[in-house]
Amino acid sequence: MNNESRCFCLYSYFVSYIKCTALRTYYHLTNTSLYRSRINESPMSAKSEPSHAMPPIDTSYKRIVAIALPVLLANLAMPLQSVIDTAIVGNMNDTAKLAGMGLAIQLLSLLLVSFNFLQYASSGLAAQALGQLANNSNTSAVSAPTPLLSILQRALLLAFVIGAILLLAKPWLIDFGLQALSANPESGRAAKTYLDVRFWGVIAELMNFAFIGWFAGQGKTRYMLYQQGFIAVLNIVLTLFFVFAMQMGLAGVALGTTIAFWFGILMALWLSRKHLKISWPVLFKADRQYFTTEKNA
Repeated sequence: MNNESRCFCLYSYFVSYIKCTALRTYYHLTNTSLYRSRINESPMSAKSEPSHAMPPIDTSYKRIVAIALPVLLANLAMPLQSVIDTAIVGNMNDTAKLAGMGLAIQLLSLLLVSFNFLQYASSGLAAQALGQLANNSNTSAVSAPTPLLSILQRALLLAFVIGAILLLAKPWLIDFGLQALSANPESGRAAKTYLDVRFWGVIAELMNFAFIGWFAGQGKTRYMLYQQGFIAVLNIVLTLFFVFAMQMGLAGVALGTTIAFWFGILMALWLSRKHLKISWPVLFKADRQYFTTEKNA
C-alpha cells in the first residue's frame, strides 16, 4: 500500500468517527430539547387530558407515488450540477482542463459526502417532530412549527460552521487532495482554479443537504424537486453566460455552479417560510426552549 492509499484510509476512518460522533451529539441535543417539555408535564394534567390517536396514515399507491416521484427526479437533478460543468468544459477542447475538473469534482465530492449526516439527521428528526406535533392536540397554530423550525435552524447552523472550517482550510485541503490524487502539473493547475471558486459555495452545498433531509422528513418532496430543479436550471444559464459571454473559462464554470447553489438556498428558505406559514423575522429567530438543551421555566 503506497502513501496515498494510507492517507485515504486514515482519512476515511477519521471522517467515519467524526460523522458518528456528530450524529449522536446532534440527535441527543434535538431529542433533549424536543421532548423535555413532555417529561416535565405534571401527572394531573396528563390524566385530565383525553388521549387523541394520530390520524391514519395514507398508504395508497397514489400517495406513495406522489412522494416518491419528486424524490426520484430531485435525486437525478442533484448530480446534474457536475455533469453540466463537465459537459461545458468538454467543449473547450482542452484535455488538461477536463482532467483537472474531473479531479476537482472527485475531491469535492469526497469532502462533501463526509458530512451527509446533515441530510439523514434532519430527515429523521423532522419526521419525529412532525409525528409529535400531530399527536399533540394542545399545540397552537402559532407554536406548532417551533420544533420543526428549530431542527432546521440547528442543521443550517451546523452546516455553516462545518463549511466555514472547510473554507478556512481550503489551501491545505486543495494541496493535500490534489497531491493524494496524483494530479500532474497541468491538470493540477486547472483543478486548483476550479476549486478556488467552488469552495466559496461549500457552505451552501452543506446547507442544501440539511434542506433536502428536512423536506423529505415531512414528506414535502415536491419542495426538494423545486429546489434542485431550480439550482440545475440556474446553473446551466449562469455557466453558459460566464463561459461564453464573459469568457471566464474554467473559473466561470465554477462560479456559475457556486452562485446557483447560493440562490438555491434562498429559494429553500422561501419554501420553508411558506411551508411553516411564518414571517421572515420568525424564520431567523431561535426559540431557546427548543434550540438549546435548557428549557425556560
